[in-house]
Amino acid sequence: MGPTSHHTHSLRLGVGFFAMLALAHPLPARPPASPALPTVPRQTITPLTKQPTPGLPQLLFGLGVGFDRFGGAQGMTLTRVLPDSPAARAGLAVGGVLVEINGIVTAGRTADECIRIIQNTDGPVRLKYVGPDQEEKALKLRKVWLPMPPALLPYNPENP
Repeated sequence: MGPTSHHTHSLRLGVGFFAMLALAHPLPARPPASPALPTVPRQTITPLTKQPTPGLPQLLFGLGVGFDRFGGAQGMTLTRVLPDSPAARAGLAVGGVLVEINGIVTAGRTADECIRIIQNTDGPVRLKYVGPDQEEKALKLRKVWLPMPPALLPYNPENP
């Protein structure tokens, strides 16, 4: 028995073992239901006791927008648009309203729900936006790594 035939024999055993496992554990008739999204407890900000590591920027991954806490009748009003972000480059502005995110209406939703929709999106995020001038836009934006705005950084008593 040469090296080639021994290798083929091992491969066949591996395939046979996999087939036996598959037969021993049949698939359920219906896949199990997806678990509900867990609720995230509200967090309080506590002062830092140590200085952040120098030279390591604190980053966030997103579009560069901030919302009101709750969506109004039209949708989520933008309260922040970070400079040089995908949102800023697309012309989104403070006071504008995100009407839909990925086809999901934002009216009456919370900021946390809208953030979760954006975070869970692979690839471009589709937005329906109405600017402060009432001009409507349909956009596709890609999330990027952005520097954390100073207002969102944790409180540090050594560097207020």
